[in-house]
Amino acid sequence: MSVVRQNETSHLSIGDAVAVYASAIKSAYNGIVALFTVFAERRKSRQYLASMDYRMLDDIGVSYFEARAEAEKPFWKA
Repeated sequence: MSVVRQNETSHLSIGDAVAVYASAIKSAYNGIVALFTVFAERRKSRQYLASMDYRMLDDIGVSYFEARAEAEKPFWKA
């Protein structure tokens, strides 16, 4: 018969805790950078779309009104 000790817990050493914290900070930073990169790409592509004339829009199969609607979206909306 084995005895289970209820008060036994494992703790991280300070070095391990710092490593976990640093990893979480790095992950959050990378996520924020990726998000801002997406925002910048959306803004740039929508500006380019807004600058296209009817002929260019026709070449890519987009109507003027579709292009306007997309170009007027804020950068945070997909």
